[in-house]
Amino acid sequence: SIMQCAPTFGSAALALIYLCLSAFGCVAQPSGQRSGDPTPNDRCVSILPSDARSAIETAYPGYRLPHLSDSVKEDIDWDISIGGTGCLLVTSGKFDSDQSIDYATVVRSKNKDEDVIIIAARNASNRWMVERLDSWIEGERRLFVRRLEPGSYGRETGGTDQGEGGAEGGTYTASVDGVELGVLESVSWGCFFDGSKWIKVLLAD
Repeated sequence: SIMQCAPTFGSAALALIYLCLSAFGCVAQPSGQRSGDPTPNDRCVSILPSDARSAIETAYPGYRLPHLSDSVKEDIDWDISIGGTGCLLVTSGKFDSDQSIDYATVVRSKNKDEDVIIIAARNASNRWMVERLDSWIEGERRLFVRRLEPGSYGRETGGTDQGEGGAEGGTYTASVDGVELGVLESVSWGCFFDGSKWIKVLLAD
């Protein structure tokens, strides 16, 4: 049994496979447009191409792009110590089959700072497809996204979610890169694009 993807991070511990429908929160934007983000030199913002930034801002005008300062200093320092950029809120990979570089990131409400949306921006035929992966109310500023290599992900829980009619947990085998999203030292999920929709599996709780 498969469910549509609409959970928040507070609904963790359910080893279910969710469908993140591309039609939900999806906007196509031509490549080549310039971003209106006022802080293009921020370490997180600068990872995103300018036309991808523009597409994201068009899709979510009430939200802003991530800033390095959205993460706590200890997590930034840890990421740098293992060879990262220090930005935990943007990642890139080949999330679909066309071999172009795609991105996943976190956008934050301009009016309610703890309100965040995790999105993917796929460069599909020279158009950015901006797709919502998840949303939640962030408290401790320990959210992250990172690339997952192709492979099998997820695990059985031996139980069934009775609350929303879910089914026993399962695994998913991805032939392309995926996006891991979650909270450091806590819960995480993997999201994988299967060609028509995003599939989400629980990785850790």
